[in-house]
Amino acid sequence: MTEKQLPTHLQKIFKLLPLGMDLPITGADMERLTGLDVRTIREHIRQLIVDYGIPVCGGRDNKQGGYYIPQNETERLAGVLPLQKQYDQEHKRIHALLTADLKDWRKYRDV
Repeated sequence: MTEKQLPTHLQKIFKLLPLGMDLPITGADMERLTGLDVRTIREHIRQLIVDYGIPVCGGRDNKQGGYYIPQNETERLAGVLPLQKQYDQEHKRIHALLTADLKDWRKYRDV
C-alpha cells in the first residue's frame, strides 16, 4: 500500500501544528504566518483530518484556544468534546428546521 504524500499547501499548515495542547496555535497566528484566510485554513485542517487521518484538534477555550495534534487520549478527548457539543446543537437546529410548520411562524410576525 502506498502512502499519500501531503500536498505543499497542506504541509504549510501541518508544519505549524504543535504536538500537545499546552501551546496551541491560533487561527490568527496561522493567518499571519501563511498569508491564508481563516476559511482556507479551516478547510486545510479539515483535509488533514478527513483525507489524511491526522488528528488535529482545536481548543475553543478563550484563554487557550487554537489548533494542536494531541499526544494522548486525554488531549484528543479535550479536542473532540467541543466538536461533539457543536454537533449536538447543529443536530437540534436541523431537526427544528425540518419539523417547523411553514405557516405557523407567521403568528410571531403579526404581533
